[in-house]
Amino acid sequence: MDLSARISRVWSGIERWLDRDRIRFICWGLLGVTIVLMVLSFVTSDTHHQTRFGSLGGDFAGFYYAGKILNGPTPEKLYDPATQDEAYYEIFPTLRPIDEDHPGKNLPYVHPPIVAFVFRSLAQLPYPTAYAVWLGISACLYGAGLAVIWRLLPSIPAGARAVAFLLALTFEPFLMECWLGGQLSAFAFLCMAVAFYWEGAGRPVLSGLALGLCLYKPTLVLLLPPMLVVARRWWNLIGVGLTGLALALVSLLTVGPQLCFSYIDALRGFSGTATGTGMERKDWKFIDLNFFFRNLFGEPTAVGKSLVLIIAAVTLIFLIISWWRLGGMLSRPSRVFAFDSQAITGRESMAPNGRLVWASTVTWTMVINVYMGIYDMILVVLTILLTAEIFYRGDKHLETFFPTFKILVFLLVVLSWLTQPFARLTGFQIITPVLFVLAAFQLWLAWKTPEAPALSSNAADFAKA
Repeated sequence: MDLSARISRVWSGIERWLDRDRIRFICWGLLGVTIVLMVLSFVTSDTHHQTRFGSLGGDFAGFYYAGKILNGPTPEKLYDPATQDEAYYEIFPTLRPIDEDHPGKNLPYVHPPIVAFVFRSLAQLPYPTAYAVWLGISACLYGAGLAVIWRLLPSIPAGARAVAFLLALTFEPFLMECWLGGQLSAFAFLCMAVAFYWEGAGRPVLSGLALGLCLYKPTLVLLLPPMLVVARRWWNLIGVGLTGLALALVSLLTVGPQLCFSYIDALRGFSGTATGTGMERKDWKFIDLNFFFRNLFGEPTAVGKSLVLIIAAVTLIFLIISWWRLGGMLSRPSRVFAFDSQAITGRESMAPNGRLVWASTVTWTMVINVYMGIYDMILVVLTILLTAEIFYRGDKHLETFFPTFKILVFLLVVLSWLTQPFARLTGFQIITPVLFVLAAFQLWLAWKTPEAPALSSNAADFAKA
């Protein structure tokens, strides 16, 4: 029995237990429990914004106090650690250090000053109110991103879409880390979804403009600019560059050059934790290979760094080959026909293997990186959906690989709930190997998938006519 047959048997056993009705029940249960916990966190919050579940808002406090500093008399001290700590303790007084046995907690702000400027309006509200508003904004950003990406998934049937939507909502990196945890990743999710959409529609400049918005956190797109260079996607690069210049110009005009240079210094200190220096961080919250080996060995080691470099070098060889081939594919765009609002329209579209190269590159960015928080792993939802759509196109020679993909998605969803406590206890980040295999699998599929986009039967009939 070959490997594909064995994997199919394993998935058949899982699928018999995990049917669609059970998945829906579990997802609705998770959503219900999460909403109840969210409501209880507001109800049980005391005057110091502490609840039975911890500090109200989690990481949102960092964005809130950053906006508050800019609203205050000394905005130039945005990246001053003492000023940050004092602003943080104004929100959570009980977290202030007491003595050597009770050192307290802090939450460094290391995002660009433009992000703090955007949060100035929310920082004018009382903290609980601002957090409640942000919960709504974050949910809308994520929902909008899903709505955009659905337009690139015409082959996925309605029943599978409903299950995929529920799984996306209850994905731990979104539900707990990004939504309840107050992180900013939903914005990057929407920007990346729009970039994928415009790339699929044959609008490279618009795609680049959307992708460039992710530069508010450069690690999110670490591998994408090199991909665009090797693939000779110059119009995309122009779009990314224009957005980057616009962000820099807006930052200079709104907060001034001093804060911009202070941000660079703060980012260097924060990134220094990759080599064991810089600010204190919760290592178990990071899922890239760099922190995988750091957690595994208990500290940054020469062996760990060497393994990261070797794995990254081998991976980049295959990626560069794929990116170069991607440039050849995209220099010969195919005219495909699809149903859009029940009307047949012709548009330029990325070939299936080109789409898989993009998806794989985003997934590899989660693994080959300086640091990648688990909350940013929501970007993998986009790559999973794009990969799933390839299978639903009905390409016969890919059918045998569908169970492998389903098992990887199953592991990713389930282990995302377990990986942080497991890494904290044992030092082993179990989600990182799964992401590694998923990224390699997507890249391998790109090599196996034909360049010509598959047409649906209706579209094919129309094309012949």
